[in-house]
Amino acid sequence: MKIDFAHTLRVVLVAIGVLVGAAALAAEPPTPCPAQDSAAYYFPASLGVSASEDQVFRGTYSAMLHIMKEPSLSCGDTAPGYRFLWLRTFHHPVAVRLTVRAGHGTLQATELSGAAGYQPGSVLRRVSRELESKAVARVQAAWVGTDLWKAPVRSGPMGFDGSEWIVEARDGSRYHAVSRWSPKEGPVREFGLLLLSLTGWQYPSPELY
Repeated sequence: MKIDFAHTLRVVLVAIGVLVGAAALAAEPPTPCPAQDSAAYYFPASLGVSASEDQVFRGTYSAMLHIMKEPSLSCGDTAPGYRFLWLRTFHHPVAVRLTVRAGHGTLQATELSGAAGYQPGSVLRRVSRELESKAVARVQAAWVGTDLWKAPVRSGPMGFDGSEWIVEARDGSRYHAVSRWSPKEGPVREFGLLLLSLTGWQYPSPELY
């Protein structure tokens, strides 16, 4: 059998090019973070329907996460992960974050002592635990299955007495955040409740608004 060495060489070079390209992509430098006291540290612009609203809401969300000493998911050299930030007007602010490494996950949750609509207070309690791959896969499937990657950042009217449900995801250079006001159903509520259930913390029904 006659071997076409020129063709074989081209195939090898293409394969090498694919591997080099993949390695370059994997080594892509992380998105640099702005100042930690900036609203843009946690959330990129465009979370609100207007520039003024966007700044106010991102500032509020960021202030809560800053008190909780949470890292940013939107910038920096961050491992894949998810976060649910729960800001209720009359009850404690809560953040639940899942960091994923090699199929296994670390869950970290923080609850503040105040109320999101008034003074947030200080850290009331924290929990940190390792999750098995089945639990991690459940969270990943919940995010992808409900197509939250493509969900609009904001949707629907806002209110005064209620709650903000903010969910985030980071996978490589891909980042997305979705915020809903007092959702009674839908993917944001389902995803938030799923992460909340993994903390082991219990909340009575009247507080699940």
